[in-house]
Amino acid sequence: MFGRRTRTAPFWRRSPVRTRDLDELYRYGISCIHHHDGAGMMQVGWALWDAVGLSQRHAVSFLLDGFGEWGEVADVTERRAFLEEVFERATAEVGPDTAMDGDLAVTICWSGMRLVDLARLTGDDDQACVTQLLGALEDIPRTLWTPEALAVLRRR
Repeated sequence: MFGRRTRTAPFWRRSPVRTRDLDELYRYGISCIHHHDGAGMMQVGWALWDAVGLSQRHAVSFLLDGFGEWGEVADVTERRAFLEEVFERATAEVGPDTAMDGDLAVTICWSGMRLVDLARLTGDDDQACVTQLLGALEDIPRTLWTPEALAVLRRR
């Protein structure tokens, strides 16, 4: 109205069901798995991340597995936008008082590597992408990395 454009949030940031009941949201996510609805799984994962954190109720699995289903049909711009948002949100959650747990480490590594893969796929400078991602990881003090998170990184 009055010349202002409102931006609609990307679909993954919109809850797929109108409820605050986490059990109902989780059940919806399970039905998305059975129907191979990657976009729905991503929405459930994001909503669970908002509500209870990344390490609860399989939020990380819904996000990553949902992307696996959805990413096969989505265009590169949308995939990059999702991955950048996941990477930025996950790295932002590591703060002075927050140790990085295994799910957070997996999410950071997974989204970072997918961004590098996309850079290679599109012919972008994948080395610049790697440098940028490593820079973001270096900003996280090593004292915040739990043994579980470090073990995840060593496997990568």
